[in-house]
Amino acid sequence: MVKSKPKPSTSATLMAEARLAAAPVLVVDLGGTKCEMAVYHPADGSFFGFARYASRDFKSVEALLRRYQAEHGGSDGPPKHLALAVAGPVDGDKAHLTNLGWSVEGEQLRQAFALDTLLLLNDLTALCAALPFLETNDLMTLQKGEGRTGATMAVLAPGTGLGEGMLFMSDGCQHALGGEGGQCDFAPATDEQIELLRFMRRHYESVSYEMLASGLGMIDLYKFCRETSGIAESAEVASRLADAADKTPVIVEAALAADFCPLCRKVLTLFLEILGAEAGNLTLKFYARGGLYLAGGILPRLVGKISFAPLVTAFGNKTMMAKLLATIPIFLVRHPYPVLVGAARLATASTVDEQHG
Repeated sequence: MVKSKPKPSTSATLMAEARLAAAPVLVVDLGGTKCEMAVYHPADGSFFGFARYASRDFKSVEALLRRYQAEHGGSDGPPKHLALAVAGPVDGDKAHLTNLGWSVEGEQLRQAFALDTLLLLNDLTALCAALPFLETNDLMTLQKGEGRTGATMAVLAPGTGLGEGMLFMSDGCQHALGGEGGQCDFAPATDEQIELLRFMRRHYESVSYEMLASGLGMIDLYKFCRETSGIAESAEVASRLADAADKTPVIVEAALAADFCPLCRKVLTLFLEILGAEAGNLTLKFYARGGLYLAGGILPRLVGKISFAPLVTAFGNKTMMAKLLATIPIFLVRHPYPVLVGAARLATASTVDEQHG
């Protein structure tokens, strides 16, 4: 976002802006499975009062915020500035959380919590905004490549859903933009994936990348592989899946165990191949010479337990563009809460910008 030209400032307004810039901000990362919150202190860049909740244990954003206030409210009262990053499309002061079915009304939150400022944004916009503030040890290199300084960076984040976004340069400023690319139509890249698409079309009218390359999609991948791979289903895994409300962790844990379930390992490999193909698509569409950044809740769990080779191979499997894609760095974001970092940075800038009108 390009800053508007500020109005002339007096010493009084400069002092007020300094107080605003130093005021604590409650930052929230609200996804389909979990919600993470913390209070950000701009003066020293620190986070306090970190909390994580299961999103589906609540019926609304308001209920989540009130729980946090009850458990982490300080003597100074709750912060008057809120940055709310949500997993779903944002339209001005309104948002809809795709995998929760919740709606968010900014004005209602302002009134309910007596907020001075509210920044409502897509979670991938916040994630993209965090990239310039990540340290070297926050990233794991999957493909070295030859990243170009100042070039566009692409972000792909499989969690409950599949988030996509980019960080690009314009007029000397970096701009973060999250989108809904995960909802785009799935394009099979192998004969096996053609059969997968046919399998999915028997159950769904349309098939998106999010329906396969996400936590939610892992269940259908399991059903497909169970039906077509010829690998026997583990009785123990089948029993655990039958009892589990959230089946995805069962599949992932069984795939990563020392005595791993072959069927679950097949599912995870197919997941990585589909994700890698879409990562290549995204990189080409954005011409992301600055690199591809993988984030979200699933991939960090795989580090040291399974090879990322299926993802990297599928990423570069674009006949006409294979040489170009071989030059693109691929990083896995290992920072524990990058969405909160990006939301905090954007909120701190916007609290001052709003005072200028």
